[in-house]
Amino acid sequence: MDHMLAGAMLSAFVRCQKAQGEETLPLLERIGLAFPKLKLVIENLSKENISVDEMREDIRAMLSCTSEDCRKPFINLLLDLCYVEQETVDKYAQELLGIAISFGVYPNLQNRSTLEWRLKLRLLSFGAARAALSGWISSLRDALKKDGELPSSLCIEVGVGLLVAPHSDDGDCSPAVMKTFILKLLQGMKAPFGESKYGRLNASNKDVKAWLLSSESSMFT
Repeated sequence: MDHMLAGAMLSAFVRCQKAQGEETLPLLERIGLAFPKLKLVIENLSKENISVDEMREDIRAMLSCTSEDCRKPFINLLLDLCYVEQETVDKYAQELLGIAISFGVYPNLQNRSTLEWRLKLRLLSFGAARAALSGWISSLRDALKKDGELPSSLCIEVGVGLLVAPHSDDGDCSPAVMKTFILKLLQGMKAPFGESKYGRLNASNKDVKAWLLSSESSMFT
């Protein structure tokens, strides 16, 4: 089982899907020859009627057979794939992200203290960052409903640097591109996060509470 070869083909498959290329089916068949469990997960992401339990089982089976150094590249690319077809975005992406976190794929994605909650997106792919941001905002909304309060500061780490194109083979994005991408998503939601120093997007407790209470905003509507 060649995980590196499967990962390279998965990267090509995602690019072809985005470009609506005709090479996707032959690539999927080749992925199946290299890593059948990965092919099954890819196919599941395009299904509308697959059960959550079945999806979880197949994702866990795939990750259990994947070498540790290939898990993050696979999940980054699979999360990118979730957002190629708008109909599948959040439901499948959140399942995939949650299971990946349980396997230790994204350690320290969030830091929480009594004074600040911080989300770290700077070393993720676009799809992984989008899923993580969506889940984080849902957790803020749930915390506010449950406790009526949030920490005094909320921060999203996106990194700093010059604006260049994504370059990593495992789907990671350059810091400046990530900042642009996340700012655009937040602006679309009218979220009160503003750019500050050191590659961080910050918002105050007061502003976030007002935003969450005024709207059931979603980046996908």
